[in-house]
Amino acid sequence: MGAEDKRLDVRERQNRPRSLDRLVAQRWLYGQAKKAENWRLVSAVAVAGLLLSGLAIEAELYSQLATISILVLWFLDQVVLIPSGDGKKEEAAAIREDFDCFVLDLPWPKHSRRERPTNDRVKELVGMAGEPEARNELVDWYGRDDIPLEATEARLHCQRANCRWDGRLRREWICFVRSVAGGLAAVALIVAALAGMSLLKFVLVTAAGLRLAAWLLTEQRAQSTARSHMEKLHGFLSRAAAPDGTLTLCDIRLLQASIFEHRRLGPLVPDWFYDLRRAGHERLERS
Repeated sequence: MGAEDKRLDVRERQNRPRSLDRLVAQRWLYGQAKKAENWRLVSAVAVAGLLLSGLAIEAELYSQLATISILVLWFLDQVVLIPSGDGKKEEAAAIREDFDCFVLDLPWPKHSRRERPTNDRVKELVGMAGEPEARNELVDWYGRDDIPLEATEARLHCQRANCRWDGRLRREWICFVRSVAGGLAAVALIVAALAGMSLLKFVLVTAAGLRLAAWLLTEQRAQSTARSHMEKLHGFLSRAAAPDGTLTLCDIRLLQASIFEHRRLGPLVPDWFYDLRRAGHERLERS
């Protein structure tokens, strides 16, 4: 960080061109990672559709083709979609960590497994994003008027905002996923009852949806773990920000490292759900 940037506070550093470039780059990378996750969900739905259609058509050739298609979808999921999504997510987390290190004036975690992103790589990603008007949405990322002037208090404020926003969004997404899972189960039972389906047929239909059910259950479990982690961090930061709380720069750096690992390894929330809930969350932040 240059001498000029050192003289600025958090409210000013978050709006430097360097900071906005990193927000644009990490948003684009997260968007690409979420597209990979969306295709994984499409794959799960396609597997269920192929199995259900195979039960309905009962043709040997169709069953063979459906089996081959399911194996191909599984191969693409494991070999292409998962590595691609994880790689984009990890790079996005590193760029976001670089943003926080600059804005909060923290040292880069040299013990992490990732190198600090270079300016050339960030510029390349900004060019890929190709949305110059999106920068306007990223100004005052951590707010402005409510950020304390004292450096340690400002760092705690921003870290608490990260954890509070993340935990709240995940809690709402988990409720949505559980509602979808419960709704699908209820619809399946109602359809089976109305159609007078035999027990064997119902078991076969249920088995056809196991891939989709596995995605829903895995997503719910992973999101619950991530939400719990963020809420614990937020509780710790809230106690540290109290008048009698004391934290050293080393403590803050360790907390930031925990947030970085959460971003690097935690599951993603779809963009459409984030966009749907964003305005409500921003109102809560301002209240």
